[in-house]
Amino acid sequence: MQEDKKILPHVELIDNRVFILRSNDYLSSHLVALGMDDEFVLEESGNLEDLDKWIKQKEDWIFGYLSYDLKNKIEKLETRHPNKTGVNLAHFICPKAVFSVDEAGVHIYKSLPECDERFILSWVKKFLSLKEESTLETIDLIAAQNKEHYLKSVYQLKNHIHSGDIYEINYCQEFYSNQKLKSPFNTWMRLNEKTTAPFAAYFQINDLYLLCGSPERYLKRLGTRVTSQPIKGTIRRSSDATRDQELKDELHESLKERTENVMIVDLVRNDLSRSAERGSVKVDKQFELITFKTVHHLVSTISAQIKSEVSFVDLIKDTFPMGSMTGAPKIKAMQLSDQYESSARGIYSGSVGYIEPNGNFDFNVVIRTVVYNSSEQYISSHVGGAITAMCDPEEEYDECLLKIRAVVEALGR
Repeated sequence: MQEDKKILPHVELIDNRVFILRSNDYLSSHLVALGMDDEFVLEESGNLEDLDKWIKQKEDWIFGYLSYDLKNKIEKLETRHPNKTGVNLAHFICPKAVFSVDEAGVHIYKSLPECDERFILSWVKKFLSLKEESTLETIDLIAAQNKEHYLKSVYQLKNHIHSGDIYEINYCQEFYSNQKLKSPFNTWMRLNEKTTAPFAAYFQINDLYLLCGSPERYLKRLGTRVTSQPIKGTIRRSSDATRDQELKDELHESLKERTENVMIVDLVRNDLSRSAERGSVKVDKQFELITFKTVHHLVSTISAQIKSEVSFVDLIKDTFPMGSMTGAPKIKAMQLSDQYESSARGIYSGSVGYIEPNGNFDFNVVIRTVVYNSSEQYISSHVGGAITAMCDPEEEYDECLLKIRAVVEALGR
């Protein structure tokens, strides 16, 4: 089953609910959730306490997402841009079936009468026999802001840094289209082929699709140990081995990139300390250079021993949105992001993942992503980067184009 990366569904599924996740825990497989046994939707009028009660009551497999604007429930913040993709603040489901598919076969963790073992195995067999459609999408993405606007905003944000308002900010821009995406799943497969990202995710919830090729983990819980792995530091790859090594060395020694990384590590340490046992927050790895298919990244790993009574929602309140997608200080950076960005981020900068019945969980950072609302025929893909006192606005713009390249190519351009 070496072809497991290409087996998963075109998705016309029970209740129009499907989640497909890859993580370091399922590195050689896909974790799949089908159908819906129950769900929780957090809308503008709702509150996180209700989500906390629902999760504790279920004690079941739960899959779902947190959108970036959940920040408005955690802090006294707002978003001035319209929600064009139609995502909720958060949406979680208890699926009818949960299983993984890897080279050894199918491993079933949950099944219900409507979605039992026989159904799962026939479903897997059916899609193992399918071949990827050869027809490429031809989607033209439009920049929500032109380059001149982007550069002007970055210079203004640097003025805020020089004035002492912030130290660093993640500034994002949107690329969008009003075309129909004929095959969201095949587009996600192409994105996966181009990124081979360890935290890739695909979901369909009714008319909403997410096609994510994320390389970054937001937060993982295993017992009372939680781990976050922010990425700060990016450089392109080269097809020439000698030049590729030079680029890796350049990234690893870059004062600018290392400074970005240090500031975000400090922010994550501070966030985790709110739920952690005293003295347990540790930087396990810093400036780890990890190579992906199209880029090199600097990744740091921070972990903490948390108090046993701390819940999933408690941790979200303490750490969301993740520091790598906000900046420092966090609240001021989010206020300035809303002021200078041209579009609502939606689920971009949010998180997708799963919670196990025992309370362990793993959630990614939603980047390198296409969001598609099929009823509105609206396609959205954001990209961003860290703005610091040392950054060059032209280079930051070029880095944005580098980061979105795999998405553009997956969409057929």
